[in-house]
Amino acid sequence: MDTTTWPEEPLLAAIREHQPLEMVQALIDALDVKSTLPVRLAAALPDTDYTAAVLLALLDADFPVCGDAAARDPVLNAKDPLHAAAYANNVRAVTTLLQRGAPLNALNLYGDTPLAIAAGAKAADAATVLIEAGADVNDTGEACSAGCVWATLAAHGMWAPLTASWRSPTPPTSVGTVYMMIPDLIDYKAPLEVVRAAIDSGLYAEEIARPFEGAANMAAYARARGRDAMADLLAAAAAV
Repeated sequence: MDTTTWPEEPLLAAIREHQPLEMVQALIDALDVKSTLPVRLAAALPDTDYTAAVLLALLDADFPVCGDAAARDPVLNAKDPLHAAAYANNVRAVTTLLQRGAPLNALNLYGDTPLAIAAGAKAADAATVLIEAGADVNDTGEACSAGCVWATLAAHGMWAPLTASWRSPTPPTSVGTVYMMIPDLIDYKAPLEVVRAAIDSGLYAEEIARPFEGAANMAAYARARGRDAMADLLAAAAAV
């Protein structure tokens, strides 16, 4: 589609070219059509003072934070601004959009939430912000290479957002139970402090206490895979 026919194009070009903020503001003020296209572009750019200022200027002028006339182009409509910010690991944009009412678990054209996009893009900082805001780490989508968000985070070694997920309203589950999570972390070679945080969160208390399949069994599982320090940690949990 020829985007030069779009009324937003002068504004989009100014943002892409990092034109002075005064020029961007003048184009914002002159534009009658208010779509998510400029918001999406600002959110998709690297996290800088300039892009943060542009995004705030757009939102202060009542440009929408999600779905709109961008349906003119289904490809562009595949990403709401929050998806774009998550993919770019633009933390200030993610935070600002959430503060301005962007839907936390909105689905894009392919059925992905912003958190699924962040996980698939290895955008750890954006993923952490989304999880702390309450995004569902058990969500699945096209962007989740390991089947669901938490597994994709673990597969990519994104331990900070994964650790944050244990304190979230929707903690990780696997095959319907959190018990499977520690063996999964062993397989993904999670750092010792990550597993300690998982245990300390209390999320695994019931599973660890089971006499035949709890921490002692997980300790043996870890030792068999050469994770001796983790095995010692789990054995100590079993003895409590």
